[in-house]
Amino acid sequence: MAILRRWWGAGVPEPSGFKITRWSRDPHVYGCCSGSSAAAYRALADLFFTGEAANADCPASVHGGCLSGIREAKRIRKRR
Repeated sequence: MAILRRWWGAGVPEPSGFKITRWSRDPHVYGCCSGSSAAAYRALADLFFTGEAANADCPASVHGGCLSGIREAKRIRKRR
């Protein structure tokens, strides 16, 4: 919060709540990624999904998620 307030001023409010994920401890997933194969990445992209798990070139990364969002926005725009 200190960094956000330094950038945008003292008016930045405290969060109203937060959640902490524990993927690595969840007995059903243990930190797994949904895009584990080329076919899985393609299947997600075919449905216009975005996110790090829908980018085979940059999986498990913030920029992979951003790039998949740009990719799908372009695809949707072409369909108009």
